[in-house]
Amino acid sequence: MAGYREVSRSDGTNLKELEHGVKNIFRWAWLEEKDCNGTFLSDYIRKVNVPGKALCNICNFLITYKSGGKKDLKNHAKNKKHMEMVKITKTNATLASIFHTNKPKSTCNLPYGCPANVHDEQVCASKVKIHFVKLLV
Repeated sequence: MAGYREVSRSDGTNLKELEHGVKNIFRWAWLEEKDCNGTFLSDYIRKVNVPGKALCNICNFLITYKSGGKKDLKNHAKNKKHMEMVKITKTNATLASIFHTNKPKSTCNLPYGCPANVHDEQVCASKVKIHFVKLLV
């Protein structure tokens, strides 16, 4: 099902209108609960602009919750494909840290081995520039 987009709490979308005709309308409070693996639903579940459906960011699967509500979202975590993708995701995150042996030079507060995708070079570069200017003065 192509053509869906993520809906956020702050974008002003009225869920009651979006979920018209759905037995169990989506509730943002569901995302504050943990699944059977102890992971918060908010870590991987995203509400999309399709009535009765949410997206799992880990396995890129549209979950139908219109009949079972949050129980359907939690049960998705028991799915074999989802569990395999979680394992792959954890492995990939670990592998990325192997290739970054040097901590970025600057006053960067990221821990050693932190993946590059969390490093904000612009922020750290501006800190280096400020530090360099102070050294010149």
